[in-house]
Amino acid sequence: IDGDEKSVLEIISNYYDKGNDLKLFVSQFLDFCIDLTKYSLFKTCDVTRIPTSMEDSLKYSTGFDSPEKYYSYVIDKLLSLKNMIKNEVDVRSTVEVVLLQIARGR
Repeated sequence: IDGDEKSVLEIISNYYDKGNDLKLFVSQFLDFCIDLTKYSLFKTCDVTRIPTSMEDSLKYSTGFDSPEKYYSYVIDKLLSLKNMIKNEVDVRSTVEVVLLQIARGR
């Protein structure tokens, strides 16, 4: 949301360096963005898998003009990314490029 490209690369690097699966990360991030879209539409955690204890963070993550439009863009990019990396062995570069595009796209 903030367009902080340095943080995007640091998060990916830290996640990857710890031996985590970037394909799983993309899938879970996609699910989270879908939940953010639901929250921005209905203003309740009841329609999401996000605990109500995170509601203040959700308000920040959806408290800007047209969050539904923004998250629709992010979801489209993540769906494309998920497809791109489906059969790749080394996905880090592709994930970095697409998440940087998302960070710049707002």
